[in-house]
Amino acid sequence: MPRLSIVTTCKGRLHHLRQSLPTFLAQPDCEVIVVDFDCPDATAEVVAREFPAARVVAVKNEPHFDIDRARNLGGEAASGEWIAFIDADIIIVPDFHARLASQMKPGTFLRFFPRARGTSLFGSCIMRRVDFLAVGRYDEVMQGYGGDDQEMYFRLRLFGLEAVAMDFDVVAQVILHDNAARIKFGRLPSMLHHTRINSAYLVVKTTLLRMLGVTGLSSEQCRTIYRLIGEVVNDANRTPEAPIHFTMELPPDPIEIPMPAWNAKRQIVFDLTPTEKFAPEDLDKA
Repeated sequence: MPRLSIVTTCKGRLHHLRQSLPTFLAQPDCEVIVVDFDCPDATAEVVAREFPAARVVAVKNEPHFDIDRARNLGGEAASGEWIAFIDADIIIVPDFHARLASQMKPGTFLRFFPRARGTSLFGSCIMRRVDFLAVGRYDEVMQGYGGDDQEMYFRLRLFGLEAVAMDFDVVAQVILHDNAARIKFGRLPSMLHHTRINSAYLVVKTTLLRMLGVTGLSSEQCRTIYRLIGEVVNDANRTPEAPIHFTMELPPDPIEIPMPAWNAKRQIVFDLTPTEKFAPEDLDKA
């Protein structure tokens, strides 16, 4: 059993993977898993031919890229004690594993913390496989780009794990690309559309989990919340600078308290004010 499984996901990023994958495979005591999420570049075949030491998980008939599902498939296939989720556009240093090995301790997970806006490292992290499974894997309800990493980090913290900062020096290079490339296989027309829905969902979900516990919401409840928030945010995009105000009924309390004198509904109110404006061309696409 390798100590570390490196999981990377790919859809339309074969040109990145050809640069980053050799640095993953060069790590000692590691296995490398590539999730080909219905890539248009025949990534699974290329990896099998050019990088046979890597394992491939292939997904078919998925026109949109669901990074959370892709990561979950890779994490479930992993056999290492620890899983490193590293994006395909990240080239790591030769001693990446050696530098981080002493920080990989039970009760922790490793992540990059923000240093400058625009740095695309924050989705890459390392966690124990047992913790990945215990918190319920990545949230596959979230769609498109952004927020999935923060949602996972929140649940790991709520589970009682300590977040340990990874040094930026363990990354040799981040391959530059623009937002159009990031959302090329997304369901929404712009980065800001993705960000507004996913971040609003994060506000609501993390608020509820603080009361209900790390596994307190079912997948079906999450899907309902995400759908309702998407409807509210999409409707608000007609006047994109206006704040959003909505009320949600809370799920049943997991510790039931009899209230014979009352029929009670518990509700929570959210007020969200936009911090970024849509560009005119983004509104035209909506």
